Amino acid sequence: MLTPSGGAGYAIDDEDNLVSVFNTGKDGKGLVDTLVQDALEKGALRLDAYDPVLTKMYAKNGFHPVARMRFDDQYAPEGWDFNAVSADEVARRLDSISLAGANSTLLRDCLAASCDNARYWQEPDGTDVLAATDSMMRSLTRVAEHVASSHCTSWWRQPVQRNEQWSTTWEGDFDASPSIDPIGLLRSTRAGIIEEERTAHIERPADPTANWSGDWWSSPAAALTSSTRLLDGTSPANLWFVEDSFGWDHAQTIKVKIPREANIYEIDSADAWASLCKRFPIEVTAQVRHDWYRTTGRSGMWVMPDWLRVAEHYNAVHLQVQAYLCAAGTAIPITEHTASVIAGWNPDQTYWFTPEIAWSGDPVRWERREDDGWYICG
Repeated sequence: MLTPSGGAGYAIDDEDNLVSVFNTGKDGKGLVDTLVQDALEKGALRLDAYDPVLTKMYAKNGFHPVARMRFDDQYAPEGWDFNAVSADEVARRLDSISLAGANSTLLRDCLAASCDNARYWQEPDGTDVLAATDSMMRSLTRVAEHVASSHCTSWWRQPVQRNEQWSTTWEGDFDASPSIDPIGLLRSTRAGIIEEERTAHIERPADPTANWSGDWWSSPAAALTSSTRLLDGTSPANLWFVEDSFGWDHAQTIKVKIPREANIYEIDSADAWASLCKRFPIEVTAQVRHDWYRTTGRSGMWVMPDWLRVAEHYNAVHLQVQAYLCAAGTAIPITEHTASVIAGWNPDQTYWFTPEIAWSGDPVRWERREDDGWYICG
């Protein structure tokens, strides 16, 4: 089967195997899914493919691995680098390593590095692809269980630390008070999202593989007051955990006094995020489809929480660290036809929808020094 130009196609052999899927790019990008779906309709039942990229591509279209075999060197093309290390070999080497004891400093630095490398507008890089292979996932599960069992990560699964919330600013000084009109901010942000969706639907290509980028975050209004806890009673988490940071070397923090009875929605899992999206959805397909396709590989309808409606029921929303690590940057199913992405959040971040919060005490000035640590100035 060929496209009219002959630039893409596939074949089905006598045993109903899908073979020779190709796309030269002559008919544009993104045709493989269409070709595979067409092959399924015409009776293709099985296929062989190289792991990991092709396996994931075919899995999106209904094919699932039932067996794996190591690459046979006799089929290597001319010039093949036999010294290259496979994902299976990396996994075996990881399995042979004794894991270091977890401590709060090491885990803090690892989490900070993970945040700083979050980029929801581009494809997974080589490290991401390697880590997502089945062999590496099995090996990394041992690491994850080791980390999760540490007492140093118990706070990753905890709700808001109500008595120690700190807000951070990277440029300039704090205003005299927190957000005076959070509902007004949410209302204007919502209006902007609706208008952006209308404009993007008209002006942007529907092809998710098109070279286009725009707003990709799903957090509430940026101007809202947000806060995090203190780490080990010393420094606010948001000094350390910043997605795709700009490398700031100076910051100010200030303690936030919150209402005793504040009703806070806890995002402790992908399911908790999905529940918000189901209850209070706002569609953002046209404005995020290109970025979220690149980072997740999913094409379809996208939604995020309508934060103005969320604020009618809750005073704040808090993203727990465990939910961030398990779900941020992934396509979270919402309904049969919609999905969402946690994007633009920092772990342990709480956004406040109520004006009943206040600063407590004076701002604290911080500087980052050569050892990458944060220290109080003066």
